[in-house]
Amino acid sequence: MKKIAILGSTGSIGTQTLEVVRGNGDIEVLALAAGGNIRLLEEQIREFHPKLAAVWKEEKAKELRENVCDLDVKIVSGMDGLLEVAVMPGAKTLVTAIVGMIGIRPTIEAIKAGKDIALANKETLVTAGHIIMPLAKECGVSILPVDSEHSAIFQSLQGGQEKALHKILLTASGGPFRGKKRKELEQIQVEEKALRYIAKSADGAMRDALSLLDQCIAFHFGEELTYDKVLDILGAVDTEVFGRLLRHVLQGDVTGCIGLLEEVVMQGRELGQFVTDLTWYLRNLLLVKSSDDIENVIDVSSDNLARMREEADLLETAAIMRYIRIFSELSGQIKYAAQKRILIEIALIKLCRPSMEKDHESVLERIRAVEEKLEKGIAVMPSGGVSEGNSSDQAWNRPQEPKERPTLPKAIPEDVQTIVSKWPSIVGRTSMPMKQYLKDANLSLGGDNRLTIVVEDGLASDYFLRQEGHKELLIQTLSEAVGKEIDVTIQSVPDQNTFAQNYVDLSQVIHMEIEEVEE
Repeated sequence: MKKIAILGSTGSIGTQTLEVVRGNGDIEVLALAAGGNIRLLEEQIREFHPKLAAVWKEEKAKELRENVCDLDVKIVSGMDGLLEVAVMPGAKTLVTAIVGMIGIRPTIEAIKAGKDIALANKETLVTAGHIIMPLAKECGVSILPVDSEHSAIFQSLQGGQEKALHKILLTASGGPFRGKKRKELEQIQVEEKALRYIAKSADGAMRDALSLLDQCIAFHFGEELTYDKVLDILGAVDTEVFGRLLRHVLQGDVTGCIGLLEEVVMQGRELGQFVTDLTWYLRNLLLVKSSDDIENVIDVSSDNLARMREEADLLETAAIMRYIRIFSELSGQIKYAAQKRILIEIALIKLCRPSMEKDHESVLERIRAVEEKLEKGIAVMPSGGVSEGNSSDQAWNRPQEPKERPTLPKAIPEDVQTIVSKWPSIVGRTSMPMKQYLKDANLSLGGDNRLTIVVEDGLASDYFLRQEGHKELLIQTLSEAVGKEIDVTIQSVPDQNTFAQNYVDLSQVIHMEIEEVEE
């Protein structure tokens, strides 16, 4: 019985390897490792019954442990987990089918443990061949290529006497440079910054990097391939956009963030790449914040580095780490999502509204905001809502006494009663997104008998209190409904509980009075 372990069991080569195992009764799988596809990995565990399984992230490993708690299998995670799979006792052969240079270290450890290597990871030999091949010879193990062209070459060499083979021809489908002369290709010029960005986009996978490079050169053949051209071809966003986005976040400007995302979409940028690049930008901000000597670690110009230092000074380290966490989680969700834009919008709202989250980092972010106000001598407003004219920062600038739940006057103005009774039809006359915001709004009455429309903090409050023209349009609609001009106050609250504690729901009161009159 041949015993094997597989790194990358949920990928193309890994699943094909398991097909071979499935069709042969003389192969036993002792260990499996995968990236994050724990659903498929669980299916593989239940079918092939390995003694050990590994995934990259511990949170995925925890979920997998719960899913397979009825089976006798050990679940591990991270690089330590990959290494444990690589040196699995009893396994004679290790199939290395994980993407990128992450496969180098497990391959080296497997060779040291005397395992034969079935290699489908090109980066291992391209990057560390000078280490791998001498080590394999020293340890007396075999390196067996199992993927695409290099496997075909290996099999050809096994077919007869070595001296009988004079030449090997690898056919190709043509590609973007078919028909080009070698001299033309030798004259291609690529900006160093463009090459570094392509390498970063490939995330350590040389084959992907070369494919991206081919694609970019083909688009601008005969011209120098610059950083800006690469951004345009790959649907990426310049870091200056991230600086603008950061300032919107710091101001709590949800509308500004959504508007900037709209610009990115209208430019045809790829949203998955946008999330990846923003995460890298935040990572660079964290490095700039954490070290004074960072020039050789992050790949930016001197001007951009100076700008990033300025932006890093605007944030606490805990806040940057919170932003990275949110977008790192998003990057795992967005790859196969049908509504990528909506997921990004939700993440941006989380950045602008730490109060939406209850985790430790978000609480620290809210405390930091309060401390910053107090250091500037600004009194902090209790949770009683934010009104127009005092919205956003202005609402923080004056002390607020805790207010009692307001009582309604004995006589409610007739025009206010009319608006409340006709509210559903008035809302129906408006267009989106105003219609949705008004559907979710509550109606109350101010101390001066003025109609008060209370919306939730966030997109709705930004729409009426920050953006010009929307409040005016609402007042015009209400005035037309009652046949005369009407004065309206718009206020925002963080949630419905705050409204219930601080306001009287006018629609319910008026409805009750109408019922009493009818009786």
